[in-house]
Amino acid sequence: MSLNKFMHPRNLYKKRKPNFKELALKYPEFRSYLEQNLSGKLVLDFKNPAALRLLSTILLKEDLGLEVDIPTNRLVPTIPLRLNYIHWIEDLIVSHQSSLPVQGIDIGTGSCCIYPLLGHKLNGWKFLATELDEESAAKAIENVEKNNFQDSITIKKVSKLESLRSVVEETNETYDFCMCNPPFYSNEEEPVVASPFNKRAAPHAAATASSVESVTWGGEYQFVNQLIQDSLVLRNRVRIYTSMVGKKQNLLALKYELRSLKVPVFSSTEFCQGKTMRWGLGWSFDESVSFTKSYFKAEKKKEKMPLALCIPTEIAIDFLTLCIHIKELLQELKINYVETKSNKWILIMSLFATENTWSHQRRQRRQRLREEQRKLSLAKDCEKATPSFNPTCTSSSSSSSTSVNSDSKVCQPGLSTESVDGSGCCISDSCGTGKKPVSKESEDAAVESIVEEEASSSSSIETVTATSSAKRKRELESYKEDEDGETTAASSNKRGRRGELGVSGGQETECQVDCTSEGGREKEECNENRDVQPKRDRCSNAADVARCSLSKESEAKKDYLFQCTMFVKRKLTYMQLELALVEGDNREMLHQLLQFFRNKLLP
Repeated sequence: MSLNKFMHPRNLYKKRKPNFKELALKYPEFRSYLEQNLSGKLVLDFKNPAALRLLSTILLKEDLGLEVDIPTNRLVPTIPLRLNYIHWIEDLIVSHQSSLPVQGIDIGTGSCCIYPLLGHKLNGWKFLATELDEESAAKAIENVEKNNFQDSITIKKVSKLESLRSVVEETNETYDFCMCNPPFYSNEEEPVVASPFNKRAAPHAAATASSVESVTWGGEYQFVNQLIQDSLVLRNRVRIYTSMVGKKQNLLALKYELRSLKVPVFSSTEFCQGKTMRWGLGWSFDESVSFTKSYFKAEKKKEKMPLALCIPTEIAIDFLTLCIHIKELLQELKINYVETKSNKWILIMSLFATENTWSHQRRQRRQRLREEQRKLSLAKDCEKATPSFNPTCTSSSSSSSTSVNSDSKVCQPGLSTESVDGSGCCISDSCGTGKKPVSKESEDAAVESIVEEEASSSSSIETVTATSSAKRKRELESYKEDEDGETTAASSNKRGRRGELGVSGGQETECQVDCTSEGGREKEECNENRDVQPKRDRCSNAADVARCSLSKESEAKKDYLFQCTMFVKRKLTYMQLELALVEGDNREMLHQLLQFFRNKLLP
C-alpha cells in the first residue's frame, strides 16, 4: 500500500511524482535504468543501487537546485523522506521563531550532508553538522562548497567518544533544534539474520548504506537513549531535541524512557513516503513548546476501513461469474458504475448512486406479494360474483334498444342488505320495460355468455393489440365521464351505463357488473381483470407526470446520493467484496448496500 497520501502537506512529491519520461529525455544516462512494463509505463529498478544514486542526484538538481555528489560506497538519501523530516522541524520552530537566524545541529550528517543542504536551501537555516567517518566528512565538505553554503554550514569531525553534550559545550551557542538519523543495527549480521520476532517485510529498494552508517553499538535504541541522557544535562541549550526512529518497537521503548525521566514535553510523528514509514521522536524541556499533531493520525481518522464481505469457495462460483452477477445486481439497483481495473484477480469499479434502491428489500417483497394476492383474490371474487348473478333483464324482440330503469340497483360487493343475493351483488328488480323475466334456459345461456366474455377479456389482457388499445381509450373516457357524473340518459342509451343492467344489440342480453366501492379502488382493480386495462407505467395523471419530470430532472443533474469504490478480489481460499466510501458522509447506506449483496450472494 502506498503511503504517499500521508506525506507532509508541503512535501513537493505528495501530489507530483517524478516524471521518468521527462527525466529520461533530459538525462540520457538515466534512460538506461528504465524499463517499459506491459502497460507501456516506464518503471525504475529500485533494486539497483546505481539507479537510486542517479535518481536522487537528478531530483536534487531538478527540483531543489542542489549539486550533490553521492559516493558509490555510501548511503543514498531518499529525498521525500528527508523533506518530511525538514518540514516537521519547520512546524516545531515556527511558533517561537525569533528575529535571529535559526541554528540547528545535525548529528551524523553523512557524505551528502543532505539535511543541512535542504534546511539552508529551503529556509536559510544555519547548521553545525557532525560526522564520525573521515571519508564521509570530507565528502560532506565538498558538497557544501559545491553549493557555496560554507558560510552557513559547518562540518565538524568527531570521535567515537564525543557526544552531543561535548559538541555543544565547546561552543557558546544556543541551538533551536538538533536532528539525527541514527544507525539502525547493532551488528552487521542483524539485517540478514532471520528471527521469529522480526516481522518486517523485505525492503523494496536496495540497501546502499555502509557498515559505518548502519551499525552502531547497541543499535538504534542505544544511540537515541544516549541522546536523551545528554539532553538531561544540556536541557535548554538545545530548545527541541529530535531524532528519526526506524523501528516502532524502539519508538515505544524510547517514549517510555522519556516518561520515566519526567521529561515535560515529548511527542512523535510519522514520516510516510512510498511503501516506507519512519517515525520522528521529539522532546523538550521548554514547556512552551507545542508539538504539532500527527498528520498521519489525523488523516487516518478521516479514512475509514472499507466494508468487506467474504464469499467462500463452497458456493461453487468462479470469479468471472461472480463479477458478472455483481454487475447484474448493480443494474437491477440502477446504480451507475465505471470499471477502473479488471483482471483475473481483481475487479475495481466506481459506483455512483442517485437514489436508495436497496433498502427495505424484504418489506418491498412482502408488499408486492400482498398486492398480488389481493389482486388475485379480487379477480376470483369478480369471477365468482358474475356466474351467480341472477339477471332479470329480458331480450328485446325488436331492433330498438330498451332504456334501463333509473331505479335499478348497482352491484356493490361486500354490502349486506335485503337486495343482495347470495353472491354478494345487488340485483335490479326490473329493467324498466315491464316485461317478464327470461326462462331458465335463457338464463343459463346468458351465464355461459358472461363466462366466455370474462375468459376472452383475461386473454386479451395478456396479448394487447392496437384495436383493443383504441377500445380501452374509448372506454376509459366513458369511465372518466361516469366518475365525474357527466353521463346523461341519452349517452346511457347509446353505450350503456357501467354497473347497471341494460339491453342492447336487439336480440342479445348484456349484463355488466360495476364493482365500485369507496374511493373507486375496487373499481380500478376490477377493471384490470376485464377487457379495459390502463397501462400503469405511463404518467396517466398529474401526480405521475410530476414524478416523471422530477426523475428526469434528477437524472440530468446527476446529484449522487454517495460515491464509493467496489473491490472484488480473488483470494486463494475465498473471494472478497469490499466497499470504500469516496464521497458522502452517510456510511449507514454503505452498510445497507453491503447487506443487500450479502443477501443476494450468500446462501
